[in-house]
Amino acid sequence: RSVAVSPDNQLLVSGGNDRLVKLWNMADGSLVREFAGHESHVYSVAFHPDGQRLLSCDHQMNLFEWNVAGGEPTRKFQAADLQKYDKTFHAIIGGARDMAIDAEGKHVAVSGITNVSNAFAGVGNPAIEVFSLETGESVVKHLAKEDVKGCGWGVAFHPEQFTIGLSGGGGGGLLFFWKPGEKDEFHKFKLPNTARGMSLAPDQLTIATAHADGNLRLTKMAAKPA
Repeated sequence: RSVAVSPDNQLLVSGGNDRLVKLWNMADGSLVREFAGHESHVYSVAFHPDGQRLLSCDHQMNLFEWNVAGGEPTRKFQAADLQKYDKTFHAIIGGARDMAIDAEGKHVAVSGITNVSNAFAGVGNPAIEVFSLETGESVVKHLAKEDVKGCGWGVAFHPEQFTIGLSGGGGGGLLFFWKPGEKDEFHKFKLPNTARGMSLAPDQLTIATAHADGNLRLTKMAAKPA
């Protein structure tokens, strides 16, 4: 379900439905280590900027911080607001669709769904929740001002001190932009249709989104004309 490359480009981490986090050697593709502890499908993985730690998040929104060298968990916490057990369908809806760690390595953001009214149909609102990696406590939950239906499928920290999130679902595809610590977005951008993947380019100006119609689209950020 998710892969990430280490800061030194030597290792790759993967997470999937076997509930394991696996570390791979990029040079020869060999398995270096397995990290066990998740009790549900692993939805998202990410390396810490120091390269010595990695994070993983599962379907029940349990986040694990792991020691890369030793393989043991060093911290565990939960984004409880982004998962729900639906008694009607006897199913849990949740899971971090994406995860990002800021450049300073102090915060992790997870994207998903909240306020779920129908777990079977996936009806809810997109949300991005940011946690302190020092305490494991929630810092802010970024939401949409309006009642947008969908799920948060992508998240990225921008070096200019704002957070970017991708929403896809019944409300279509939308890019949201939030300032640190603020619940509501300061800007949003409507995409042609729903999207379920996002990546911020190294130039920090271009956003790539993967769409349900089979297209990959690039959106360029620019300052408003004077």
